[in-house]
Amino acid sequence: MAAAVQTAIAPWLVRLMTVAAYTGHRAGPEDREAIALANRLRAWTLEGRLQAVWWHTASEVGGGGKNAGLRYALAKAMGLTPGSPDYVFLTDAGAYAIELKATNGRQTDSQRDFQSWCAARGIPYAVCKGADAAETQLRAWGVVA
Repeated sequence: MAAAVQTAIAPWLVRLMTVAAYTGHRAGPEDREAIALANRLRAWTLEGRLQAVWWHTASEVGGGGKNAGLRYALAKAMGLTPGSPDYVFLTDAGAYAIELKATNGRQTDSQRDFQSWCAARGIPYAVCKGADAAETQLRAWGVVA
């Protein structure tokens, strides 16, 4: 994996990594961990320490409300695979997947099936309990410096 540190940050990368502060409904324990991890990932990306394209899979798209079922069905029809990991990382060395859980969180059957799919394709996959555990895993994989 390329270890070059950026000296100038591309304007398009700054635009991609800039988000407004979350002001919505109260976040649950897993949501708080995901926000904490995403904030670290954004900072590492801008610092040049995370040499990966990454994203959070918005599996929570249904989220409740009167149109939740419709939104979830539409997302699945467009390709959302049940059990998709919370975070996907693409590097020049390959792909990596993290399922982020709160301290007491457990995988669903679909998430275990997706983990098996990754294992069958040789794609590193980890279940991490919190942002700190995810950071440790990313360092172990060499995805973040």
